[in-house]
Amino acid sequence: MDFVNALVEVVKSTQMNVMIGLLIAALVLGVAAAIKDKSFQWGKFGDFVPDKIWPLIAWVVVAALAGLSGEWSSIGALVYAGVIAIYTKGILGSVKTLTGLDIPDAISK
Repeated sequence: MDFVNALVEVVKSTQMNVMIGLLIAALVLGVAAAIKDKSFQWGKFGDFVPDKIWPLIAWVVVAALAGLSGEWSSIGALVYAGVIAIYTKGILGSVKTLTGLDIPDAISK
């Protein structure tokens, strides 16, 4: 299998679907929380790429490398868990802002 085919397999994977779903949820809830908080600014969309998109791209590359060589599979799982944690933390922060739930700052900021 070459790298391009490995990338295609990663993009078509269930893990990618989960990541895209969490990414969309983080974006929608983040915008809603900013509007509620009266802190919404169009300029903050520029922060979205380094904060949310680059981790996704990193996982795609590592997962594709794992598809080529089994040596990368544990690293791919670790990066996947890290990206899920990044998205979940953003979602929890937005839920905290929207609902006022008492979510600890350690997992929501």
